[in-house]
Amino acid sequence: MSAGAAESAVGAPTEEPLSAIVEDYGYPDAAKILAERGIKLIKGDGHILLADCAAGTGQAEVWSRTKGHLCFKLSGVTGLLTMEVPEAYLITGAGAHTIVADIVVDGVPSTVTVAKGEFRGIGEGSDPNSGPATLLTFRSAAA
Repeated sequence: MSAGAAESAVGAPTEEPLSAIVEDYGYPDAAKILAERGIKLIKGDGHILLADCAAGTGQAEVWSRTKGHLCFKLSGVTGLLTMEVPEAYLITGAGAHTIVADIVVDGVPSTVTVAKGEFRGIGEGSDPNSGPATLLTFRSAAA
């Protein structure tokens, strides 16, 4: 092979450039969880994951009239998960983490903070005359 042929082979790309990988933070198996349990988990950073409540203590917990008792494993110093859990009425903080939850009650958005180990009523769980709460976001931070 001549020197000129080698230069053109090395200098000219022969394949399409690779596309960039873009992380959308979509929740893994979200469609399956929605179909099986009716829980809409939208996206997060991977530090708050739906877990088996029998797995032990130190998990954040949510009680919903229609979805039952839900547990979330927290890892890392901080975490984020967006979701839609209808008719939620109680949240507990977990282990060393404080939870900040965005909720909607009677069409009005609000934010509640749940300290580690604390039980916090939301919606009708905090006021029997209130409507049910829809849990929209969990943010966690280790103290």
